[in-house]
Amino acid sequence: MTTLNEPYLSWFKAVVGQPPPAERSATCHDCPMCAARDFHPVLKCCTYIPALTNAAVGKILTRRGEGARRVRLQLEKGLGNGRWLQPSPDAEATYDRVHDQFGATRELRCPYVTEAGACSIWEDRNAICATWFCQHDAGDQGAAMWDAAADLFHFAEGGLAVLCEADTYEAAATTSSTVTWTDLQAVGGEQLRRLEDALRDAVSQLGMHAVTANVGDMPSNHGEATAARQHGADELE
Repeated sequence: MTTLNEPYLSWFKAVVGQPPPAERSATCHDCPMCAARDFHPVLKCCTYIPALTNAAVGKILTRRGEGARRVRLQLEKGLGNGRWLQPSPDAEATYDRVHDQFGATRELRCPYVTEAGACSIWEDRNAICATWFCQHDAGDQGAAMWDAAADLFHFAEGGLAVLCEADTYEAAATTSSTVTWTDLQAVGGEQLRRLEDALRDAVSQLGMHAVTANVGDMPSNHGEATAARQHGADELE
């Protein structure tokens, strides 16, 4: 599997000083979890509805195409608030009810996944999607590193949404291109610094204890725990 999309790749480099490792065992085109964990053969891990920042929404709308069409459908439902395009209350309730079926149920189908199972917003997927891998080449240490990255980036997204609030989503996207990690540190304060330290520590541990993972080695609650960050985790509003 390839590396992070932007802005997360730049954020990772700003905090750690180097890009993240590739996860070669997480092959979305030939999902190992379909056999190992009975994931749905089309939906796979796209049984999660992401919240998108105003900047991401603006980028998707600017790109046009299928992703933009699907985002507009969500906006027409009144799910945008200027900073975020959120899952609907019904979607949140469904997640709370059947989240233990992550990967297996159509009830959690992401509105941005196509009928063929492709992500229509891949270039602008959110922090949770960008940092979730079903397999980790470095086993539990790899999972811990990505968990730390997810916590940091999810929190930083809140700062980005605040800094990019604008009259239109397209304007928010334009503003986002000027936002630096230093800007996010200024609004994120001590909590962001703690999350930065946690990621650096996880990367250090990864270098010390890297091992090879086998198919099926994903901790049993990893997908559940990662997705849950959007459902109640601290973030900068």
